[in-house]
Amino acid sequence: MPGAYVTRHPFTLMATVSSHTPLTDPVLVSPQREAPVTGRDVLLSWEPVPGAEAYLVQVARDTAFEDLAVEESAGSETSLRIEDVLPENRATFYWRVIAQGEGGESPGEHVESFIVMTPDQVESAPATEPDTDEPTGPVSKLFQAAGAEMTAEVSGSDAADAAVDALGVEPEGVESAQIIGLTLSVLAALALIIFLLFNWNATVLEQTMVQAVNMSGYPDLVETEAAAARQLSQYEVLSDADGVYRVPIDRVITLMANEAQTRRDTAYSAELPVLTNR
Repeated sequence: MPGAYVTRHPFTLMATVSSHTPLTDPVLVSPQREAPVTGRDVLLSWEPVPGAEAYLVQVARDTAFEDLAVEESAGSETSLRIEDVLPENRATFYWRVIAQGEGGESPGEHVESFIVMTPDQVESAPATEPDTDEPTGPVSKLFQAAGAEMTAEVSGSDAADAAVDALGVEPEGVESAQIIGLTLSVLAALALIIFLLFNWNATVLEQTMVQAVNMSGYPDLVETEAAAARQLSQYEVLSDADGVYRVPIDRVITLMANEAQTRRDTAYSAELPVLTNR
């Protein structure tokens, strides 16, 4: 409009974007994999998480962490000692650590476990990790223990029982004879399967070779056999003037048998005339 003035004021649109990275779960160091621990004194440790300001420790009786036995903040420390809280009844507990900070909380998906025992039980508990130094792993120890257990049952000597205990394999209520019997059954089943597969392969190979010969190996032989089969199974006029005909071999045998029954006084020679192909 004439004489009208419009004043325009510049403005700035500002947005605040959080620069904090979401926190990840800490790496749980100890205890792990149902390790035996003393129930009255459990030390949990984990690795620090960048950006974490505090750690929330949870110990539960179930993997869903619905039945919590311990829920305690460790502050900025990377370990927590739990004293005189858990039982010593060989129960399994699960634990996790949730990192907390300006980036929120970690999801708490990393879970480890331990078994609470008395100090004496922890001292005598077998190692939870397999012996990787063995050439065949822990399997050889199992067979050694089964053999030693069978010897102890048969002999009943204390020395044999001590040998079983020295192997560090705890009895699980399964007789050694059952273990050995099951092993022999599995080996026998494997041997039978191998035998059947070998025979099946041999049969398939033989059938394949026969098909190959019939298809392309000896065409002249196949044609000769087919011509011989036709001569033995078909009717054919060899000489109409002389009254010579070819009759299938089955029909000839039937006619000769009938003639022999009707003419019992006729003697036949052991040699029959052979009619050549015309």
